Amino acid sequence: DGANTVSPNSSGKHSNSDTNKANTYTQEICDEIKAQNIEIFTIAFDLEDDETKDMLEDCATDASYYYDADDAEELREAFVAVGRDLAELAISR
Repeated sequence: DGANTVSPNSSGKHSNSDTNKANTYTQEICDEIKAQNIEIFTIAFDLEDDETKDMLEDCATDASYYYDADDAEELREAFVAVGRDLAELAISR
């Protein structure tokens, strides 16, 4: 669904439940990936939490790479769109 429910502990294993820490960690990873010019697509699925949706949208390369799917059909459509976008990117490069 996109919501972080576990976070890393001091040994690096994901066994804690500090959502704020997990969200911060996710944002750091997204920033590092984007700094390497790697494109990121994100999909929120059946998610009501606006803070998490914002995090996923911020993580995406840009707003057009973020999808918000409320049900299985919208999730399917999001994956079709991502596939189409990836194909267009490959052709243009």
